[in-house]
Amino acid sequence: MGRREQQGRQEEFWIAHTELPRTAAHPFYEQLNSPRLVFAMAANRDCPPLLARLHPSFHTPVLAISLYASAAWVLASSGSFVWLVALGSGGIALYYIGTCASLIRLRMLRPNVEALRVPLGPLLSILGIAISVAVIAGLKKSELLALGIPAIIATGDWVWVRTSQRKSGAAMQAASR
Repeated sequence: MGRREQQGRQEEFWIAHTELPRTAAHPFYEQLNSPRLVFAMAANRDCPPLLARLHPSFHTPVLAISLYASAAWVLASSGSFVWLVALGSGGIALYYIGTCASLIRLRMLRPNVEALRVPLGPLLSILGIAISVAVIAGLKKSELLALGIPAIIATGDWVWVRTSQRKSGAAMQAASR
């Protein structure tokens, strides 16, 4: 094998092992990022502060890692991954609905902001919402239930953060008087 061919293979190997794990959809990235995301949310008081505790020796978010590993084990050992694909597609569809709806609202609130203007933008947003609703409507009842569980957890977290911010805001106002 010539030097040039060997160098090309080394570059392919380098790309496969350095760039691929950095992509957001890659499982390796998710395994490394998700516990740190829980830790960051807890450190910013978006989750219970208990999840922001660090291991005394290794300085790693041990409770966040343990929580993520336990949840991953339960999901992986519960059977087929077909429902996980349905859950992922439903979650992405909900994300797209929020993004398309916010685009319409932001264009109404700030019509003169310098931004990329796509012809028929609001119409395309409505089309995106309709397609996403069709994806969600195609899910089975059990898949909708599985999609609802994270939504309930996220709503509970939002309520917790909102009430804790109100309490801390009231305490700050009382302290400043």
